[in-house]
This record gives sequence, structure tokens and C-alpha cells, in this order.
Amino acid sequence: MRYITTHDAPATGLRGIGDTTWQHHGACNGLKPKVADRIFFPTARNFAAVAQAKTICARCPVLETCLNAAIDTGTKDGIWGGRTEAEREDSHARVAHRLEYKRVRAVVAGRDIPLSTRERAAVAREAVLRGWSPRRLASVLGFKVKHCRDLMGTARHELHQATGGMIPSTPPSAPEHHDQDDTELDDMTTGAEEFDALEGPTDAELAEQSDDLGQTA
Repeated sequence: MRYITTHDAPATGLRGIGDTTWQHHGACNGLKPKVADRIFFPTARNFAAVAQAKTICARCPVLETCLNAAIDTGTKDGIWGGRTEAEREDSHARVAHRLEYKRVRAVVAGRDIPLSTRERAAVAREAVLRGWSPRRLASVLGFKVKHCRDLMGTARHELHQATGGMIPSTPPSAPEHHDQDDTELDDMTTGAEEFDALEGPTDAELAEQSDDLGQTA
């Protein structure tokens, strides 16, 4: 079963790809467009507008989701999540190298949220540990099966080294599916029809896996 975001869904701080329903929970929701533009997209040195925006953001229930939306989409203009363009600069620079285990856990459980390269690698490692096929990982990430096979190959090699050979360096043999293996999947789907939502590992479990890999690097 895939997670469905609705206007009544509780805020989680994790925004689905293309999802804007979180905006209905925002403290700024309902402001007239001209007022919102003046407050959240102020002119240079309009410190009063910046202060007003931050006051509104401070009581917003989707503050984290708003900030993540700007970072995930590379939006540099305006005040998002209570932060100005300058205050978000470091976050924008680091997003490509981000590794948040709550994102990894959410994707393993069926959420279609934006991931960094490091987070996709962590999902691939989890896929290997769970015995997923490349097709199943492709349905979750929205990638081609061939690409996911390569991701899992790299992940398996890392786990093989980190566990001292406890994880085999090659996957178990399985029947090949030449008819659909390389079908390109839509980037905006998790393949919900093929994916049963699973409860992901805890932060401690994922952190332990990451520490093991780091120690062997």
C-alpha cells in the first residue's frame, strides 16, 4: 500500500515529489497574493518584511516541509521555512551530499520523496539486505531496472567488504526477464502496484550500517 498525502494528513517534514498539499497547512495559507509576495519575497533591505515573514513562519506547522521544498527544488528566491536566501545557501550547497536516514527509511516504506545520491545508495544497500530484486528497487526509485541493477551491484560490493564476506559479492541466481527488464519507469512514481509498503529499519540500525561502511573505507 502506498502512502497517500491529503490535506488532513499530519505533517512529517518529508515532501513527496511534486507534492504541494502541505501548503494547505501553512500559517501563510490564505494571505492575499500581493501581501504574500511583499512579505515572503521582500525587496533588498526590507528588514521589516523579513521580520514579519519569520514571525509567521515561527508558528507554522509545516515549517520543515516548506524548507525542504525549497532545498529539494533548488528554489533560491524568497523566504522558505523561516530562512532567507542567504540563510539557505549552505543547505543548497550540501543537498547533493545529504544523507538523512528518515528519508531512506521513508522510501523503503514506499514514499516517493526526493533523494540525494548518497541516500539512493543507502536505499540500494537496504534493498540488498532485504533480498529485493533490481525490478523491485526500480519500482520504488522510479529508475530503469538496469540502473538499479548497477546500484545494487555497488551496494553489494560495499556490504561484502564491510561484513567480511558475510554478504555475498554476487547476487543469487534468479530467472531473467528480458521482456520488461529495461523498461523505463516514470520518475514520478514508486510503482505502487508492485510494492507492498514495509516498515523501514530504525535510525540506529541504519546508522550502524553506515558506520560499518565508514570504518572499512
